[in-house]
Amino acid sequence: MKATLYSAPSSPHVGRIEFSRDRQDSKGDNFTCTGTFEIDGEEWSVHLEMIEPFRADMLGFFEELGAEKSGWAGAKRWESEFSEMHLSAENRGDGVVVLGIYMQWPPQYEEEREGVLHVRADELPRFAEQMGRLLRLKRGKRFQRLRPVE
Repeated sequence: MKATLYSAPSSPHVGRIEFSRDRQDSKGDNFTCTGTFEIDGEEWSVHLEMIEPFRADMLGFFEELGAEKSGWAGAKRWESEFSEMHLSAENRGDGVVVLGIYMQWPPQYEEEREGVLHVRADELPRFAEQMGRLLRLKRGKRFQRLRPVE
């Protein structure tokens, strides 16, 4: 199962952000997936393990990005339970969202990569739906963000 969001045609960098999991990866309360970021032909992946509140927070982040077809203002942020992946999003108001991706690898967290992709705002609702299926969570008011949105 995968959820993939590709760069917009107008993006200065070509790539994608993708979350995937094998059916065997996640059983019971143990949920694992792989986060992959590709930019200009380079690809990085990190293993993510999250309990339900952090999965709900992740889904809430993507639901917020895709919630309003007219767009939203300001910046939104999310980070994985063990800080392997950080995402930031800024709506430019022109149908494009600037997505910043930062990844670091445990156990020492010394190796790190980061980049920026511009994605189409109208693709975010579809991506949020894919994330709900991947995270095995239903959309709705029950899942609220763990941290306040800045």
